[in-house]
Amino acid sequence: MLSLPAILILALACTATVLPWGRGRLPILMYHKVRPGPADGLTVPLAVFREQMKTLSQAGYESIS
Repeated sequence: MLSLPAILILALACTATVLPWGRGRLPILMYHKVRPGPADGLTVPLAVFREQMKTLSQAGYESIS
């Protein structure tokens, strides 16, 4: 499981241009599995995911899906 600082670094490192003329950047996060219970190599516990989303929101990020 990635720590919250690692998630934030990943969010900043994994950006993609969202406008063809390159004026906007969009951090991309990918989760394989989010569910209650313990973490494993591909699963993030729901409580941890919620805390990560809260921290990102407080840092000014907005989620889209």
